[in-house]
Amino acid sequence: MIFAVSDDLSWRVGWTAEGWNLQTGQSVDLEMYFDGSGPYRVTAKATSPRLVLAELAGTTAIFDAFRKGYVLTVRTLGNKYAFNL
Repeated sequence: MIFAVSDDLSWRVGWTAEGWNLQTGQSVDLEMYFDGSGPYRVTAKATSPRLVLAELAGTTAIFDAFRKGYVLTVRTLGNKYAFNL
């Protein structure tokens, strides 16, 4: 999992997985759960066969969920991935 903040203060989160074989530009729907709460639904774009990036809304709700959460679970492409925050 990676985070990026642009100079215009927009922010993105990305994920990579060895088993993915995506087409660059492909849209990927994701569901994010913070400590079991959610889902927060986002659409990511594949920037390479194994990397997707999702632009996140500039709201305090999603930022606080990342900041206060302990475990992020992401469901996408028929799989579930867990990340300690």
